[in-house]
Amino acid sequence: MDAKVNQKVVPISPEDLVYIEEDIKPKNRKGLTYFSLFFLVFTVLAPLLPGRNIHVRSFSIADYFSGLSFYGAFAVLIIGYLYYKSSYCLNQDIKAGEKLVLELKVIRKGKNRYAQNELIVERPKAPSFDKILLTKDSSSEWNSGDIAVIEVLAKSGTVLSYEKC
Repeated sequence: MDAKVNQKVVPISPEDLVYIEEDIKPKNRKGLTYFSLFFLVFTVLAPLLPGRNIHVRSFSIADYFSGLSFYGAFAVLIIGYLYYKSSYCLNQDIKAGEKLVLELKVIRKGKNRYAQNELIVERPKAPSFDKILLTKDSSSEWNSGDIAVIEVLAKSGTVLSYEKC
């Protein structure tokens, strides 16, 4: 959906910087650490999974190390991409010192598979996001057709705040 979006670039306030440093960055770092540990453990165990057909033969050690190298390369690519999206882009947004203020039309209000209320808005091309999770208290005041004013970081797509216009 290609929507016309009212978009302004404004400087990041000191309150936003405190919110990013104390709330968003630790969550990103914690998630990246857990995901990296999972992939590193999975890298060692993945070649031993039943689909690899490792038998006790002379080439089974070579088969294990070829599988280990494949899953290791895959894990490095995934972890590198997640580091880029979570930490690097967030640091680039902080260095730029700017955030986008978007006025978007609410398409509908719904629930996701985790029974959380969410707003589905007209999706701009950049930054790429289309859903905003709501708290239980604020979900009753939104309807389709409302205008949402959303403050978002440009490169990482992190939503800083949103309010009804």
